[in-house]
Amino acid sequence: MAFQPRPAPKPKSYGTDPSLGGRPTDSLFSGPTTAGNWGSYNTGDLESGQRAQMVHNTNRVDDMSARLARTRQVSEQNEEMGRDIMGALESDRAALERARKKTEAIDENMDLARWVMVGIARRMVTNKLILIFLIFVLLAAICVIVYLKWISECDKSRPTGGSVSAGLSILTF
Repeated sequence: MAFQPRPAPKPKSYGTDPSLGGRPTDSLFSGPTTAGNWGSYNTGDLESGQRAQMVHNTNRVDDMSARLARTRQVSEQNEEMGRDIMGALESDRAALERARKKTEAIDENMDLARWVMVGIARRMVTNKLILIFLIFVLLAAICVIVYLKWISECDKSRPTGGSVSAGLSILTF
């Protein structure tokens, strides 16, 4: 329910009083008569007008007091909701701070893991190169042994001098 301001009251006309039913205000006090005494003083109309005005003013004060109480109640509810929201935001902030610290720790662990993986990859490449080198050395040794065996067999089958076969027999196992 939105607040709607009341329209400003209309200015009173000085000739009549609405609380007296629109009668002229001159009739309340007629002023001195020719005889020197004051004219008719209608106390009944004055008292009923004052009572009506007081009742009207009392009703307005009661309405304003009720509005003020409702406004105060809404204000207190808003403050309570604000405190609840602040508490929730505070706990959310703490949770986000913990998550940030965890992600920083994970980033540090990832950097360390990356460094370890680079070291492992470097060792793996080194080991592969060593294995390839050993394979070539072994293949070369096998080729030399096969060649020497084949030559030594070929030499035995040939009747040539013994000096070559004697030198090759030292290399054979």
